[in-house]
Amino acid sequence: MSELQSILKNKSKSKITKFSELRPKQFPKTSINMEMQNSKSGFCKDHPGEFRTYFCFDCVDNLICSECVIHGIHHNHNVLTTKKAIPRIKTKLEEIKIALDSSLSKVKENFKELDVYKKKIADDSQISKQKVREIFDSIKELLNSKQSDLLLGIDFQFDQNLKYHDSMLQNLNKKFDELKRNYEVISQTISSSDVVILF
Repeated sequence: MSELQSILKNKSKSKITKFSELRPKQFPKTSINMEMQNSKSGFCKDHPGEFRTYFCFDCVDNLICSECVIHGIHHNHNVLTTKKAIPRIKTKLEEIKIALDSSLSKVKENFKELDVYKKKIADDSQISKQKVREIFDSIKELLNSKQSDLLLGIDFQFDQNLKYHDSMLQNLNKKFDELKRNYEVISQTISSSDVVILF
């Protein structure tokens, strides 16, 4: 808890003890013990034994004592006693609180906007994926159709080539048969003693 928060929390129940009411046994002689005692009891660290009963609005630091105000580094600064400073501090804190409320509201709105943006990019991603699927499905369908056409064309060409082959084979067989018959006739004529007119 900060010094300022401690003051605001305990201002209603804290009572500043006068220096004259302190007993000597409350101030140990060693410097280390003095520093510890000062930090715990609200005494000034620069002026041991002096209560920190002032607040400097120029430095906005820890509480300071009267010696800091008169002879110390806070001389001629904007200084008030804690009793008078607390209302001003509370007013300033209220202003800060309002500014923080505004900032928090903006941050919450940013969170909402980020959630909306996250949902949007997720939806856009799904839409893009669906479009890609549809495009590739269309391409696949077109390719399948083209494949079928090409295969049918190849089959048709094969049939045509086969028919041509069969026709050529048939003609070749006829030619072969005819040549074979002529060969046999010639062979028989040559081997015969009779004169035969071939043509």
